[in-house]
This record gives sequence, C-alpha cells and structure tokens, in this order.
Amino acid sequence: MKIRWKQVQPGDVLGIYIGNECYAFMRLMYLITGHTHLCEIFNYKSTDLMFSENILQSPRLMPIVDANWRAYLNQNLWRAEIVYRDESYNVPVDEIRDARFMNASQAIRFNMEWTPESNEMLVLTEDVWDVERHAELSKKYTSFNLADNPEQLIIEIRNRLNLAPKFDYRYYQERIKMWKWLESNSVYLGSLG
Repeated sequence: MKIRWKQVQPGDVLGIYIGNECYAFMRLMYLITGHTHLCEIFNYKSTDLMFSENILQSPRLMPIVDANWRAYLNQNLWRAEIVYRDESYNVPVDEIRDARFMNASQAIRFNMEWTPESNEMLVLTEDVWDVERHAELSKKYTSFNLADNPEQLIIEIRNRLNLAPKFDYRYYQERIKMWKWLESNSVYLGSLG
C-alpha cells in the first residue's frame, strides 16, 4: 500500500523491517501533523510485510510511543510501508489522555482538549526530579526520545521481542555497534546526513 508520510492517518498499520528476516508492526493511534505520531506496537512479528488480522489481535509489546513515521516511510532509509488502513478507526482519546512520555526530568502528556484557538498548551509537562519516582514512571511509560531516534525504537522493539543481538542504546559504544549492525543487516539503509 503506497501511502506517503503526509497522507498517514489514525488506524494505519505500518510494517517495518527490524532484521533477522522479520518485520514488526505498529498502528498510528493519534496524529498531530508535523509534530506527533502516537502509536501502539504489537507483540507480533512476521517474515513478510503482509497484513494479517493476527496483528490487530496481538497485545501491545510496550506502552504507547511517539514514533517518527516520516523517517520510517522514507524508502531511502528504511524498509517499511503501510500495510493496512482502517477507515473506521476511532482515536482512543481517554487512553491517550492518560499516557505519559518520559525525558530526563519530566513526564510529558498531550492535552486532548487542545485546539489552535484555545489558550491551553498542547504538550503538558510535569517535573520529576525524584530519582525513584522517575525510575518508577520510566518502567511504566516509554521514553519521549524514541520519537527522535528511529534506530533506537527499532532496537527497543527487537530487545522486547527477544531478538539477538541485543543492544543498550543508552551507552555510546553500544550505539556505535547498533548502527553498524543495523546497516550491515539491511535494516538501516542510508545516511540521515
């Protein structure tokens, strides 16, 4: 299904090659054009880039993430495409309202009542300086940094699917190995530069 990144809509299911001759799948749940692509990643892998109802029946692999669909749909960088479009999909507003995304010192959430005309902020933050509380929330919610780092999200998916090799992208040396592995295994196809 040839859909460009500017044409994506909630309900679309993206299949992306993650190495080891398999694909992972994520559904776009909520979209703010040019800013946010909240999605759920299914605990499902396949050896081909084909849609199956089993994808949608699978549980989530991890909490809701903000994924860089623009990058994934760049055919010069990744082997990914939208494999299914659900025109009847309803955005789960209450679930997204309750979701949080963690950065180094904050829990971030989206204001589901926001409109361009409102006097409210679209993105709301709560400072989380307490180390134990931050660690607890980080176990429950995903890192906001995954939105800016498609490679890291792919590795997070691989790690959660128990695919080898595993990498810990929090450390520089591991990131170097990770990038080399992604490129040599035709997951990462080209340069972002």
